[in-house]
Amino acid sequence: MMKIEIKEHIKTTFKEVEISCSHGLFDAAKKKINELLELIRQSDQLQNKQKVLDVVLKKLKELEDKARKFEATEAESQNIINELLSSKKKEETGSTAFEKAVTLLMFGQFKRALSQLDKLLDIDSIRAIAAKNIIRCHVGLSSFDNAITQYEEWISSGQFPREELEEIGFFLQKILNQKEIDRVLPIPEKTPNEEDYKMDEEEFIDVLSIELPFHNKNQGEENIKFDVGFQEGNIISLIIPITMTALINDFEVGSTIKDVKIYSTAVVFMDSCIVSEKKLIESGPKEGAYILVMKIQNI
Repeated sequence: MMKIEIKEHIKTTFKEVEISCSHGLFDAAKKKINELLELIRQSDQLQNKQKVLDVVLKKLKELEDKARKFEATEAESQNIINELLSSKKKEETGSTAFEKAVTLLMFGQFKRALSQLDKLLDIDSIRAIAAKNIIRCHVGLSSFDNAITQYEEWISSGQFPREELEEIGFFLQKILNQKEIDRVLPIPEKTPNEEDYKMDEEEFIDVLSIELPFHNKNQGEENIKFDVGFQEGNIISLIIPITMTALINDFEVGSTIKDVKIYSTAVVFMDSCIVSEKKLIESGPKEGAYILVMKIQNI
């Protein structure tokens, strides 16, 4: 490989590494860097080989630092999730797989969350919950066509009871309507000898998005709408973008936010929310944004 080609290869590798890091794929990023280091060491075309090696080694160190920070943040975040999940849900999952998936979802690691949630579809008791969270991942990625395709695949797979599919389809249809996406989802057909599906009596209504009141010094009072990233009962989480630090500064842990407009699959209503967690996202595609976890008081 010629000198110019090596330099272009370094630039391309660095870009690929950044993309991998943005999705939390640090092992893949490290592999690319190590392959690049081996290529440089074996090259006889570089006059300033050691200088180039130093640059790449510095990139590797930065990558390792990011990986350590991400792992520490992820571990701390799972403690938050563990507190939010009901003891019943923990018994149903029987492992940390659900907590892991939810952590990734809440912190905007939507692609990684998708792969984790897909594994949970085989657990009957949380299959519908996993499916709805898969849809929330697609909402976070703005990949609504993928969400529709996934739902259609679930219909043809026979993996879900019809009533459960109807519930998931209703959830997705409401999201599409709210996003003003003109698409009517297919309705699953009843199959012979189908067993009755029993809805969880303790199940809460699905919250799609909320509007938070915000006093803007320049524009006065306004409401800002956010998609709900995760829901467990009356606990919901949002991702507040880095561009809205003024908004996040208004909400302290333990404070009550009044006049929150809540969009559910059933109805739009006003309620108060108590802020239970506020955490900075220190790595990944949503780096610099905040997680806001709130409890809706009256549902």
